[in-house]
Amino acid sequence: MAEPPRDDDALPPEVARSRTISIVWLVPLFAVGVGLWLSWDAYRQRGPVITLQLSNAEGLEANQTRVRLLDVEVGMVTDLAVAPDFSHVVATIKMDKAAEAYMVEGTRFWVVRPRIGPGGISGLSTVLSGPYIAVAPGEGEPTTEFAALTVPPPFAPPEPGRRFVLTTENLGGVARGSGVFHRGLRVGQVVDYRLMPNDRGVEIDVFVPEEAAELVRTDARFWLANGIEFHLDATGLRVEMTSLEAFLAGGIAFRSPLDSLAPTAPDGQEFALFRTPQDAEDAKGAGTVTYMAYFEGNIGGLRTGSPVLFRGVRIGRVLDVRFDFDPVTASIRVPVRFEVFERQLFVDDDAPSVTARRQLDALTAQGLRARLVTLNIVTGDLAIAFDEVADPPPAAIDWAHDPPIFPTVPGSFDELQASLQDVLRTFRGLPLEELAEDFRRIVQGAADLLTSPGLTDGLDEAGAAAAVLRTLLADLQAELPGLLATAERTLGEADAGVRELRRAIAGVTDVVQGVDRLVDGAQTVPYDTQRLLQELRLLTRSLNQFVDYLERNPEALLRGRR
Repeated sequence: MAEPPRDDDALPPEVARSRTISIVWLVPLFAVGVGLWLSWDAYRQRGPVITLQLSNAEGLEANQTRVRLLDVEVGMVTDLAVAPDFSHVVATIKMDKAAEAYMVEGTRFWVVRPRIGPGGISGLSTVLSGPYIAVAPGEGEPTTEFAALTVPPPFAPPEPGRRFVLTTENLGGVARGSGVFHRGLRVGQVVDYRLMPNDRGVEIDVFVPEEAAELVRTDARFWLANGIEFHLDATGLRVEMTSLEAFLAGGIAFRSPLDSLAPTAPDGQEFALFRTPQDAEDAKGAGTVTYMAYFEGNIGGLRTGSPVLFRGVRIGRVLDVRFDFDPVTASIRVPVRFEVFERQLFVDDDAPSVTARRQLDALTAQGLRARLVTLNIVTGDLAIAFDEVADPPPAAIDWAHDPPIFPTVPGSFDELQASLQDVLRTFRGLPLEELAEDFRRIVQGAADLLTSPGLTDGLDEAGAAAAVLRTLLADLQAELPGLLATAERTLGEADAGVRELRRAIAGVTDVVQGVDRLVDGAQTVPYDTQRLLQELRLLTRSLNQFVDYLERNPEALLRGRR
């Protein structure tokens, strides 16, 4: 029987290797691919890293403080460090990819904190969330180094309108965001201000929306609106308020003449900004001429802006007051430069300067002079007044000088001071010592008289006489009622006697009349009887006259007839 084959005699198995990649390897390959894609996407989405110089890092924290554009987060502060020279703080900021396009030289950064200003309260939300860094895109070459602004940038108007430039010597109370007012209504706002080249003043940019820009004409006048203005004149004290907002935060007001036919001001038009409405009104109509005058005496109350008056009407203002050394006389003079609004004083649209010169020459020849007058006795404010002086020394305007020199005369206060000096000189010329000696002798004589024994005795006797007189008057006062009563009784009795006498006279009259009738009836009457009748008639007439007198003057019984 055949022997079965052994396992050792079997052929070794052949291992066939697959020529394809195993699907298992796809997992790590996929992971590597995803990682590479994520890395590329992260690299592609990574924004620029910039550095920002800050004056300080108040309220800022690394990995906490955001960077925002229009309140949308576009970056994060990753590091804060002090500069090597300790002059500022350097913040490292990681910006989003979307912000890379405007990381250019013109882009501006600033820190937003709670702020109270003319434009209102801003950054109030940062009270709870903390400050953040705001960014405003600009234009220029790409860069990664920036310097933060210390204040927010100028206002960017969200609506169409026009910008105007105002020039002034002093900024006053105007700030970014201050209002621009027309007839008390806010129609615009201040967007920026800056110093003019060569320190010639300040330029202020204002923005007025298009619907209100038509109000700004080329002859408009701008002035500082302080909110409340006080005016004291002949009519009394007047208080005017532009607006409460202008009173609290300041502002600028403007207005054009009511009869203005000027066109609307274009964008970028430049205007002068005046200090007060009066200054703006004075400048209306342009055409000012500058003069110079030399005044003597104290001019402490004269300052820049003081008025120039002609018959009480303001026609100009003082520009400056200086000191000038005159080498000819080796003395210091005080030249005062002032300007005159000649169109308010001389009206000639064709040639105002020529007309003004001709008329001023004629008035100067008749005695027109410039002098200092006191505006306010309490404050000592002075003004220049054009007055017509009677019989002044000959003088004329020096047109050859630049500016022309106007002739002057001493002011009213100087004349008063000169008069007082004359009085003092006259007083000093008096023989004061002799007058004082005479006055001393008079006083001494009066003192001797008052202390003399004769005067004392006379005063004592006068006192005794006065006492006697008082006693006499007292006795008379005591006896007077009785005397008056007696006089009344006497007058009453006299009146009764007069009545009785009147009746007796009437009886005698009747008898005489009866006798007259008998005589008239008789044929012959003796002469003696006729003579008796005549005497009776005369007696009756005299008694009637006496009785009439007593009736008119009963007091004659007491004091007799005068």
